[in-house]
Amino acid sequence: MTRILFFSLISVLFLSCNSKDALFEIEMFTDFQISLGLNTLEAHYFVDTNTPATLSGQLQNLNIDPSEVSQVVANGATLRPKFGGEIDLDFINSVNVFLVDPVDLNRRTEIFFMDFVKFGTKDEIQLFSSISNVTELLLKNNLRIETRLEFRQFPPQTFEVIIDMGFSVFVEE
Repeated sequence: MTRILFFSLISVLFLSCNSKDALFEIEMFTDFQISLGLNTLEAHYFVDTNTPATLSGQLQNLNIDPSEVSQVVANGATLRPKFGGEIDLDFINSVNVFLVDPVDLNRRTEIFFMDFVKFGTKDEIQLFSSISNVTELLLKNNLRIETRLEFRQFPPQTFEVIIDMGFSVFVEE
């Protein structure tokens, strides 16, 4: 809980000190399957090794040189069942989403998190954003996204989930 408050305060301070508005937003997603029978004793990692990055293409369409980008920061994410339905997400205890450099797998940056999912969460889980500048990683052609889940109960069935992610792009003036 302390970590959530700390990151929330830092995010508010960080965003309120910057009077610039984002030039544009990037929307991305990753999806994976949660299988019936995963245990509650360990964290489970779901890796998407081939997520296309669209930042370079969007910058090219706007005639902006990548060196003009001052920062790209995460601004929101939602974890939800991919095909809707009557899936109750209350079995999930915590969520962490990382961007990983595809060349150097030891270089991981947390972009979204929820340390303790509230009891009674049903349809979706809103994730907090970190304040990391991920410009360098998003300028690569393909991304590696790792999602770490810890469960408080066993998953009720096998189903697919999707994480819709948003990023804000700021440029130097």
